[in-house]
Formats: sequence, structure tokens, C-alpha cells
Amino acid sequence: MFGLARAQEKRQIKAEAARAERAFDAARMQPLQIQQDIARRALQECVVTMARLSSVKSSREQESLYLLRLTELEQQMRAAKLQTRAREMEPPLITTVFTHTLLAVSSGLRQGEGLESIGAKIAQWSRSILPDFDRFERRFAH
Repeated sequence: MFGLARAQEKRQIKAEAARAERAFDAARMQPLQIQQDIARRALQECVVTMARLSSVKSSREQESLYLLRLTELEQQMRAAKLQTRAREMEPPLITTVFTHTLLAVSSGLRQGEGLESIGAKIAQWSRSILPDFDRFERRFAH
């Protein structure tokens, strides 16, 4: 039974990484100003979530809150997909995917080479297009 759950988890992580990769490609097709807006919004969401989590002392509670936030983001993604064409990724959906990916990777709850790789790509891309990236990086680290 454990092996089946582990295989299912690996498939889910692989699907999340593929979704994030599609969002990354879609984001880079946008004009620079929209790319910057996507990156800022995703990073701001991560900063807000991390600030909320830092106020919780219990690691068990933190993990539960991370999972709850990831689930909320997954629901937002499903709802957004229903409202848009199947193959299109609009900026709000891209932002949600990026937020989900960055939080999943930073939490350590979802580990997988593909997911960690695309998380690093998103962070590097954000750093390269945002002149104020350091502001987010400092707040995200605290």
C-alpha cells in the first residue's frame, strides 16, 4: 500500500512540475510589464503566507497550514481553468501556479527534482526581471 501511495505522490509532483513549466513558458510570452506583475504578485503571496506561518510555533500546525494553503491554491487553479480555454494560461492563473510552486518547494512538503528545478527557474526569472527583487527576497527569508 505504501508503494502505491508513493507512486501516486510522484505522479502528482511530476504533474505539478509540468503545469509550472507550462505556466513559466506562458509567462515569458507576456510583455515585460505583465511578467513583472506576475512575479511580484506571486512573490507577495509567498511573503504573506510565510509571515502567517512564522507566527505559528508548532511545526505540526505549520505543516497543516502549508497544506491548507496549497490546497486553496489548487482550488483556485481548478476554478481558473474552468473559466478559460483549456490550453490558455492567463496571468492570474500563472500567478497562482507560481505561488503554489514556490510555496510547495520552500515548504519541503513536496519534493521532486522536477518541481525543485522549475521552482529555481521561477526564482531566477523573477530575479532577472524585477529591479526590486531584493525587497521580496529579504522578506521571504525572514
